[in-house]
Amino acid sequence: MDSLPTLSLWHTTVLKNEFSKHQRVKTFEEYKALEEKLFAELETKIYDKIPTNKQNSINRYTKNSLADPRRWKPNWNKSFELPVANPKGAVLLLHGMSDVPYSLHNQAQYLHEHGYWVLSLRMPGHGTIPSGLRAMKWQDMAAVVELGMNHLIQKVGNKSIDIMGYSTGAPLALNYTLKALKEKSTLKVPDKLVFYSPAIGVSAAAPFAVWQSRVGYVLGLPKLEWNALNSKSMTHSNTAHLLSMQVIRFTVWQKRYKNSLIHSKCTQAKNLSLYTKFSVYRGQYSFSICCDR
Repeated sequence: MDSLPTLSLWHTTVLKNEFSKHQRVKTFEEYKALEEKLFAELETKIYDKIPTNKQNSINRYTKNSLADPRRWKPNWNKSFELPVANPKGAVLLLHGMSDVPYSLHNQAQYLHEHGYWVLSLRMPGHGTIPSGLRAMKWQDMAAVVELGMNHLIQKVGNKSIDIMGYSTGAPLALNYTLKALKEKSTLKVPDKLVFYSPAIGVSAAAPFAVWQSRVGYVLGLPKLEWNALNSKSMTHSNTAHLLSMQVIRFTVWQKRYKNSLIHSKCTQAKNLSLYTKFSVYRGQYSFSICCDR
């Protein structure tokens, strides 16, 4: 352990204003207000305290460095909304693991230019410091998806609302949809799901990786809790626990219904007909699920 680099502030600091499903945050406006407090806390606890020997032109937490996301307007690490007068419909964008809303900002701008009200959510634990991913639960992200959908319903009413998920955003969208399709659910079923490089499978051994983090905690060896010690590093805990809880579950469902999972669920619960479409764009594959009422 002594041969590993020393843990930095972004590994050890805990930000108190991060969202969790247990908080009394019920609207997107409240979520954004909490997010602003979170980024203000990031400023005082990280940016203002980076020691001189850690500052350089490519350090993400060095003020005005080449990697400082605050140099761009807007700051794509935060949730953003693109409203439009008389929208054709709305689209909810969900980014992937250890990612930020920036990853889908081109899609957001394109959809907005073509008349859609767009909401792109920053998932809890993301866009701030790596340690934020340690305490995050998949249920926190699922709660934010519901919050975002409710917000778009208020903005576009009965018009179509689609969800676009990238990587882990795809099983989050699927998780929401299956919950909405339950007989007594009051959630709105999205009209379409569009998946970019969806995270639809991980190793069956992945859930056991969380034990590396737990052993490190019990033994008082915090370095053991990390795969790598840099400003973009992720813990074994979040990569294994989060994906195994969401993605493996989708894989099991897919096998159970022999690739007709969504069709079976929709026809039973909402009498919807569906078609699917695979496409490849710039090396990434997308999977679209379209629900026609």
